[in-house]
Amino acid sequence: MSPERRDEIALRVVSVVVVGSLAMALAGLTWRLTGWDDGRSEVAVAETLPPLGAQAGGADNDVARIVGLAPFGGGATLVGGLPASSLGLVLKGVLMAFPPGASTALIALGDGPAAIYGVGQSPTGNAVIEAIGVDHVILKVGETRERLDFPVAVLAAPVEGAPAPGAGITVAPVGPTPLSPQAQAVLASASPIASAAAAASAAAPRAPAASAPAPNVGQTAAALGATASAQGYRIGANPSAELRRFGLQPGDVIETLNGQPVGDAANDQTLINRAREAGQASVVVVRGGRRLTLNFPLR
Repeated sequence: MSPERRDEIALRVVSVVVVGSLAMALAGLTWRLTGWDDGRSEVAVAETLPPLGAQAGGADNDVARIVGLAPFGGGATLVGGLPASSLGLVLKGVLMAFPPGASTALIALGDGPAAIYGVGQSPTGNAVIEAIGVDHVILKVGETRERLDFPVAVLAAPVEGAPAPGAGITVAPVGPTPLSPQAQAVLASASPIASAAAAASAAAPRAPAASAPAPNVGQTAAALGATASAQGYRIGANPSAELRRFGLQPGDVIETLNGQPVGDAANDQTLINRAREAGQASVVVVRGGRRLTLNFPLR
């Protein structure tokens, strides 16, 4: 064996010994740091542990006082990773478009009238609309971002001991009753055609139920400035204020309601009734060769 070969083997042996020694030393240090081997042969463990957040003498009053101060904010509900808006705004509807930056939202301040806002516009104060989604709006208020969603209906809990609904009521056939303003607002949010039919039904004189004719959607739409065709309902040159309130413009074509084509007056009333039962209306409008989607919650 040559001297060079012998020196090479000796160097490898020494390297293996050094690396092994370091590995053993680091393993022992790791065991001690993690508590696996701290040099004790016996460890005393408490039989019971106090509740989390409590001391032997009771609750931690210092922690309670700190939490009560809410140094990092409190009370805001997170929706989709953002706090819910507390500006008193109410989201009434969303008109989706492509690109998304061309979408608009129907927003009201409290119980006030609703108005149409686009991305970059301010519905109140220093709040600016940053983005519009299918069922929400992202607001930028100063340096913070908030989320405005459609309002959630809250059902009142039944009162204990109260009579069952309908107890003592005798049902008798009566003529159609004029709709209340609240009912008209719900029906108007279904679609422009549905609101026109609701208005015609409310204005019709009372008559026996057996002879009350079904509302003619086609005639009502024509009175408001829309013409039924094979492609849907085309908005004329002078649409009524009712149609403009929904953001419709002259030349628009209402193509579908909840995915079903419209334009057949005999079938459209059935589609409107189904939309009311589903609690959601989605209307596709063709404008300038582009299709826009108008969504309205009915509950």
